[in-house]
Amino acid sequence: ANQNCCYCQIDVTNDVSPTVAPSSSETCVDTPEWTNVNGNGCEWYQDSDFPGCPIYGTNFTGDKGSAAEECCYCKDPTCEDWSSRCQNYKASLFLLPSDQAQALQAHAISVCKKAAYSCCEEDNVEIVTNQRHSVSMETVGLYNECKCDFWSRLCEDIRQIEACDYAAEYCCGDYRYDAGIETFKFLNSPQCYCDFYNYAENEFAHKLKPKALNVEKEFTSPCGPFKTYWLSKSGVEKRSLELIYNGTNGQNWTNNVGWKDETVDHCEWYGISCDADGFVTDIDLRDNNLVGQ
Repeated sequence: ANQNCCYCQIDVTNDVSPTVAPSSSETCVDTPEWTNVNGNGCEWYQDSDFPGCPIYGTNFTGDKGSAAEECCYCKDPTCEDWSSRCQNYKASLFLLPSDQAQALQAHAISVCKKAAYSCCEEDNVEIVTNQRHSVSMETVGLYNECKCDFWSRLCEDIRQIEACDYAAEYCCGDYRYDAGIETFKFLNSPQCYCDFYNYAENEFAHKLKPKALNVEKEFTSPCGPFKTYWLSKSGVEKRSLELIYNGTNGQNWTNNVGWKDETVDHCEWYGISCDADGFVTDIDLRDNNLVGQ
């Protein structure tokens, strides 16, 4: 219907495409009547894999070749295509009755995830587990400007409440879950999480839920008193320094003495100067083979 019905080709004025240039390609046609060894055609890969079919594209190959060779979705996905599909679902959620819109919600989010995956740079998020006292998990490198922009626009649209979960994570950055006390701590920007938390609750009666961490819990409130959720200023500075190290190929710096060594105070790391209270006053890493940003 999206291809053949004018009604389904609705032009949504509030574009949700990420602010990156979409790729372009020549018209592609799936190999007629192609199926894999399990009898699944090209449409199965659209429901089961990301654009380009990085998971299943070369699996289940039979006499007729692989999906990566025979299916357009698997060999030439475009940001523009997936963004268009996401917009169509967004429009449908506005037009359908509440019960039908709710049934469509999960599939709409799935399609929009594929759009974000196709249009934005790949995540480099690490999940760090600590079992020193009680089990805790935290994200490292969660902030993503492109995906923040993408999911924030969807979050603002009625009936796209799950989009707010993704928007909060990609816009507000890293957090930690402490299983012992079942509490979340927001490591980069508690105020940002608080704004999303209040918006989702006030607009949609929705409690934000973690996506990056596999935790079946709602976020605990990141709103005041902030001393419960903020790390100390010194601790926040240390984490910021670690992000610099991770993002600029720190292991190959000319001099990285002390860096990422838990036995060494961050004020004693090479190139770092602190005041008497342990707060960073100067960073001098010039001519030290930093690569990245």
